[in-house]
Amino acid sequence: MQNLKDDLNIVKEKDPEFFAFLENEDKELLGEIYNDNDEPASESEHETENDTSDENDIENDIENGDSLDNKITEGLIDEEKSVKTFCRTVSREHHPGQLSNGFARNGDYRSNPNWKVCSSTVKKFLLALTELLNNTSDESILSFILDNISSIVVFVLAFPKLLKSFLKSLLKTWSFNESTKVQLYSFVAIRNLALGAVNSPLFEAILKLAYVEFTIRVKFYNIHQADQITFVLNGLKELMLINEAKSYPLAFTCIRQLAITLRNALVESSKENQKAVVCWQFIFAAKTWALVLSDASDSPLLMELIYPLVQVLQSSIKLVYNSPKHAAYCLQITRMLIMICQRRQVYIPLGHYIFPLIQQADMNNKKSTTFKVSDFSFIIKVPKNISQSKMYKERVAFEAVDAFTAYLSSLSSLPSFYEISYPIIRELKHISKNNLKNVKVIKKIEELLKLKEEQEYQIKMRNGKELPGKEFTENYGSSPLQKFSSWVENIRQKQVRNALSSESKPSPSNKEE
Repeated sequence: MQNLKDDLNIVKEKDPEFFAFLENEDKELLGEIYNDNDEPASESEHETENDTSDENDIENDIENGDSLDNKITEGLIDEEKSVKTFCRTVSREHHPGQLSNGFARNGDYRSNPNWKVCSSTVKKFLLALTELLNNTSDESILSFILDNISSIVVFVLAFPKLLKSFLKSLLKTWSFNESTKVQLYSFVAIRNLALGAVNSPLFEAILKLAYVEFTIRVKFYNIHQADQITFVLNGLKELMLINEAKSYPLAFTCIRQLAITLRNALVESSKENQKAVVCWQFIFAAKTWALVLSDASDSPLLMELIYPLVQVLQSSIKLVYNSPKHAAYCLQITRMLIMICQRRQVYIPLGHYIFPLIQQADMNNKKSTTFKVSDFSFIIKVPKNISQSKMYKERVAFEAVDAFTAYLSSLSSLPSFYEISYPIIRELKHISKNNLKNVKVIKKIEELLKLKEEQEYQIKMRNGKELPGKEFTENYGSSPLQKFSSWVENIRQKQVRNALSSESKPSPSNKEE
């Protein structure tokens, strides 16, 4: 500023006429230049102190809940032109606590008069966001995007034509991304979207798209994808249980479709029809509804679907239960039925489906194999030469006895346990004494028979006491069968985790030398 003042003095001396012209035409500019150096040097420090105090005053006003609207007017801004007024203006326009001029957190935002103004901008933003999700593969970028949009995804519901493409982008990152963090953020966004649409017809469309995307995802299931698919399966169950009444039409349609697929395989015995049943898509579709019906509340609508689902599962076992190479498939379906028995406390006859699996262990052919039998959770079918080996059939028998243990454990709290278990125990004794020669399997059956005797003894001791009916039926986990079944299940889950960890480690040939 001092340099400008010196230059003007030189102009004043050399060209007084031009300087006089400036004085007449631009007095404000000359006044600012000549008055600037006349201000005291301490004014800048004083202004800094005032600015700091002004900012503190603003923060105190916000914390104390003082209204900023009553303190700021256009005239005040024009007159004062101070930093304090400017900061108060910014705080007034952008303060997060001022929600009266924005959209309500709860309610229909489309009824807000401001929605017509900003709807086009929101739509463009969502279109750009959809493209970004479809064309981004970086984990950190996806995590950042999904974490920040989870609270605003409900605005998609205002654009039904955009909903399908946007939801497919979220479902793609939820189902197919290998990052657990990205999957979690995607599920949170999808769940918020479903919660926002729970009272609209779009809720059923969201559930249907999520279910279809999941069935596509599990088509090529293997041990490497077990954790990711389990996460997606549990998330899908949570979405279905948000509103059980609105989930009923989709559940009814899907279970009916499973029944139609199974009927085609039973009526027309062809390889294509059989493959449509003995596949991962059929298993996980059935498992989805088994989980939903098992964990649902006592809703009369969903409870009506337990019987048709059980009929579908039992008939799917009948399709292949005489085939040794499909033993793993039968065991997976059997465990679904056991889960329904345990969680819904209903009786489902399963003995005649499991007995053939135990009887396969006693064979004359002692053909050996180098095939390592992995956990049956990751296979549904083995080659014919493997199914005839002793090691495989022995493993199938062990799994069948464990299934019997879990089955009897799920029924052990019922008052009719003795009557239900009697035919099973009698047949197991007959098989172990007359039909089996495999010592290991016989020993495992005897262990189960011993646990059943301990269970009966506990029931007899309990019958002599007066116990409330609720305590009698809901005291799960205290009987010998239940304790042993829990221990076996923990061992099985540990073996699954070990198998997953061993498969995830790189092989020695891939390591750098």
